[in-house]
Amino acid sequence: MVHVLAVNHRVEGYEKWKAVFDADVEGRRRAGQRAWQVLRTLDDPSNLVVILQFETLEQAQEYLGSEDLRSHMAEAGVLGPPDVFILEELDCGTLD
Repeated sequence: MVHVLAVNHRVEGYEKWKAVFDADVEGRRRAGQRAWQVLRTLDDPSNLVVILQFETLEQAQEYLGSEDLRSHMAEAGVLGPPDVFILEELDCGTLD
């Protein structure tokens, strides 16, 4: 499993960003995205942290380089490029 971590993902407003994100669920599915998490910092609600999960590195890289992603980010009010990290999952669990 490969994760894409986008931090310092500054947006004009969460509601506007989320509407564009949700409207492209089928496009993200076709790109190989399997899961996502959206968080924001407590001191700045316009600063999002987005974690996307893909099956393969190739899918993640293709998605990150796509014109669709760039146009959706512009439409969603993203204020500049986020810091992006591609991560490989080594371990996970819960403490329930």
